[in-house]
Amino acid sequence: MKLVETLLCVAIIVMLLATAGAYSLGRKTYAIRAAVGSFSAFVADARAVAQTSGSGATIVIADDRSGGFIAKLYPFRPVAGADLRAPPVRTLTADVDLTPTAVFISSSGTASASAWTPEGGTLAAEPACTNSITLTFGNGFSSEAHAIPCAQAELQ
Repeated sequence: MKLVETLLCVAIIVMLLATAGAYSLGRKTYAIRAAVGSFSAFVADARAVAQTSGSGATIVIADDRSGGFIAKLYPFRPVAGADLRAPPVRTLTADVDLTPTAVFISSSGTASASAWTPEGGTLAAEPACTNSITLTFGNGFSSEAHAIPCAQAELQ
């Protein structure tokens, strides 16, 4: 009788752990989808800022040091003559990983990227973009790669 009771208890514990694990993994995937949706809207805002500012826009993505990222939208591209002291017009945070980078969007809606921060000063030349900029959103369990085409700054 003791063996049957022990096996039954172990089976119940295994089922509870499997359910909790599946729930946890499902939440993590949802976090990626939510971050991708929010970042897509953030890029659309950057296109609007780029068109209205006349000097483009820059999205700076940084690690938030707690497993997520923070993205800041600036109303300029870091080219000669830009006022790099301008504060960000919008900030986005998410609890998923995203590789730190800077995405530059021109007033005509084209995009390029490089490793840049506002403390780095102006760029001698804006980086070239050959096809698209790839951004990978991840959480340690799964990841999703999305692209921003060079010719059209829109997250796909």
